[in-house]
Amino acid sequence: MLISVEDPSEDFVRLRDYVDCCNCMKLHAFREEQLRQGFSREMVQESKDTFKLCKRQARRVYEILRLKATKRSVKDEYKAYRVDVKRRLNIPFQVSFHLFPIVLVSSLHLSIEVGSGVVQPMFGVLSYLLMHLEKPCEKFSPKLAQSPSSTSSSVSSM
Repeated sequence: MLISVEDPSEDFVRLRDYVDCCNCMKLHAFREEQLRQGFSREMVQESKDTFKLCKRQARRVYEILRLKATKRSVKDEYKAYRVDVKRRLNIPFQVSFHLFPIVLVSSLHLSIEVGSGVVQPMFGVLSYLLMHLEKPCEKFSPKLAQSPSSTSSSVSSM
């Protein structure tokens, strides 16, 4: 059964993310060794075929599971994760820069107005977005480690 939600609440999004992560952890494309190689078409296809996830949700699940699999104490590993996510977050700035209100703070610094109305320097915008992406993931990351699907390797039929 598919349910479309026009404007989901944060709690609903967090619940959907948790369920999708638990489901996708069972898939071959979302194993730890695959996650470290980066987001792939195989992840999109397998999650779409098995759980009917769209590409955007598959990417979100990938980023959550990659964060879970990343050891933050290993600087190179955590940096690789951040660079991967920032690369995706940077795409709108490359493609449709005109969508973001640009504010000239001084003759040398350009800034962007973020949703809350706070003016962020350009170099800090991606860090700001990454921080807001990681916060919700950290809340249910321990639950993912305890979920029954994290130890199961077979895909249950739907």
